[in-house]
Amino acid sequence: MSAHELVRRLLWIGASAIVASVALVAFFAWLALQVRWDVPDPAALTGPSVVLARDGTPLARFSSEVDRRVVGLESISDVTLEAVVAHEDARFYEHRGVDPMALLRAVWSNLRTGGVHQGGSTLTQQYVKNAFTQRERTVARKVREAVISIQLERDVGKRGILERYLNTVYFGEGAYGIEAAALTYFGIHASELSAAQAAALVQVLPAPSRRNPRVDQQGALERRNALLDRMVALGSLTSAEAGAARSEPLEVRPREPLTALLPHFVTYVRSTLEATYGPEQVLTGGLQVTTTIDLGAQAKLEEAVRGNVPTPQTGVEAGAVALDPRTGDILAMHGGWDFYGDTRSYSSTNYAQFNLATQAQRQPGSAFKPFVLTVAMEQGIAPSRRYPAPRTLDVGGPKPVHNADGRGYGSLTLERALVRSVNTVYARLGLEVGPDRVVEILSRLGVRSPIEPVGLIGIGGTTRGPTVLDLASAYATLANDGVACPARAVLEVRGADGRELEPPAERIPSAEVLEGRPDGLGERDDGRCYDAVDRDIARTVNQILQRVVAEGTGTGARIDRPQAGKTGTTNEFVDAWFAGYTPNLSLAVWVGDPDERRPLVGIAGIPRVFGGTLPAQVWRDAAQRLLEAVPPEEFPEPGDLSDGRRRPGPPMSRGVAPAPGPMSSATPTSEASPTASPSPSA
Repeated sequence: MSAHELVRRLLWIGASAIVASVALVAFFAWLALQVRWDVPDPAALTGPSVVLARDGTPLARFSSEVDRRVVGLESISDVTLEAVVAHEDARFYEHRGVDPMALLRAVWSNLRTGGVHQGGSTLTQQYVKNAFTQRERTVARKVREAVISIQLERDVGKRGILERYLNTVYFGEGAYGIEAAALTYFGIHASELSAAQAAALVQVLPAPSRRNPRVDQQGALERRNALLDRMVALGSLTSAEAGAARSEPLEVRPREPLTALLPHFVTYVRSTLEATYGPEQVLTGGLQVTTTIDLGAQAKLEEAVRGNVPTPQTGVEAGAVALDPRTGDILAMHGGWDFYGDTRSYSSTNYAQFNLATQAQRQPGSAFKPFVLTVAMEQGIAPSRRYPAPRTLDVGGPKPVHNADGRGYGSLTLERALVRSVNTVYARLGLEVGPDRVVEILSRLGVRSPIEPVGLIGIGGTTRGPTVLDLASAYATLANDGVACPARAVLEVRGADGRELEPPAERIPSAEVLEGRPDGLGERDDGRCYDAVDRDIARTVNQILQRVVAEGTGTGARIDRPQAGKTGTTNEFVDAWFAGYTPNLSLAVWVGDPDERRPLVGIAGIPRVFGGTLPAQVWRDAAQRLLEAVPPEEFPEPGDLSDGRRRPGPPMSRGVAPAPGPMSSATPTSEASPTASPSPSA
């Protein structure tokens, strides 16, 4: 095709597009004039979202931090009206709701660039989209939007549309409408907005989260000044007025804190909802959200933490999560005390709104050892296999690995080494099975935080560890016969019209994680819960972890029922863990200083805090309260065929002794800090 023919064809396409656009606009105008459309009340289409506990008790309302306040144009500064028109629709006073010139410019721009970059929407159409037609990307929506825009121009006029637009448009941080925005960002009324402040607010409209002046102050300043220049070009401001406005610093007021019952849990729910539905729908979509939290269980968990961890006196905090292993439901969550940072009796407040249960990634110490054993069993290594258990082991790092109690044991079975939490055995085993494989099984079991495969992962020597929620979820998989039910905080979500919405896909593993499972897994996948570990492997690990509580490092967590668990303590007593479970409860507890990695020495009368002390005590007291009305239940035995199904698996140990009773008088093995090793201890 010659250049002349190409130009002619492009001109023909452009002309056809122009004619089609004009015809479409004419059709919309004719249709709007012929039909009386039922324009909905915009106030009926938005509202705060309500968050409920599982029993229906209200926990929080997600709405603007400053309630929307409808104001008339007389209560909005004139320069704000000029800024909105200059930024959003310079021909606002010239068109009738749909702007043919803007459509033609958009068509031509899109033809030149080969994509859809301009939509040609007027300010009226933007208001209609936000208030009535929402975000559907359909031809029907565009037709309805154009028709309602033309009708609104006819019925309420330009000032009425401008007033409606400025009372409903979203400015970020939950601020809907110019009055709420002025109060949220500057602490003043819309009538008091200066040219600089008005331009700073208006520039956020295309992308309120990204253009928020608190998030991108420099970008907001540059966009504000560009809008002031445009207002000069349109005659809305004089050069002198714009110059004075440009010289004003961009200063916004501090953000108001969230007020809610169980604020750490509620903020976790909010982030989960926003990841699924977007901030706008969460704040104004009128959602009714039923969560998994059990207020009775929450009170019991908090009582156990308060009764054991003297936070105000010591600065030491706890993070804890209680799950139902059969569903993944988060029944209780302790993310720290004093979310609002106004009642602490010690100086540090910089982490008050930081959730110690879902955000803090701390080294887990020996709490990772059961997962290393699980990998070994998948590779055909039985728990009865013996390994050398010297006092120290050189693994090629800067310092050797030491056993926590400073003892050597000659050789031990993997089972016995787990009960005694022998570091040298599990450091060697972690290297043998491969750190990559340990990380892979952690993902399968329910850990969602990024864990780096490092040489000492066999004893928890990760650069960044799991969260408390991660560990509770992973141990819940063992409690649930190897079936992982990803931890969830949301049971049900309904829209403003009462229809049930697809709930958030919380912590669902990637397809890559599921595809990497060993052969034979997958028969119990149901869309949310899935086979993560062979049933008999999980049952065998459960047997051994029962012995940890009965006679090993976890005796401080014993309760009068079948239970399993594992302690974890990092080097120099910086982080202390206990993660344990029964067939119907998984509970993980972390204790440490959130502000600094300092040794936990002399806390609550305990000379050195390790996993078997404060964390185990919190676990014991919480579990006794949480399970007081639940009959004890035995763990199933490996090889039990009562459910009629069994998958083939690697060789199981034939010499695993049954766990002693829960009140065994066996002498506990104390944890102690390694004296020279940088690796985590038991």
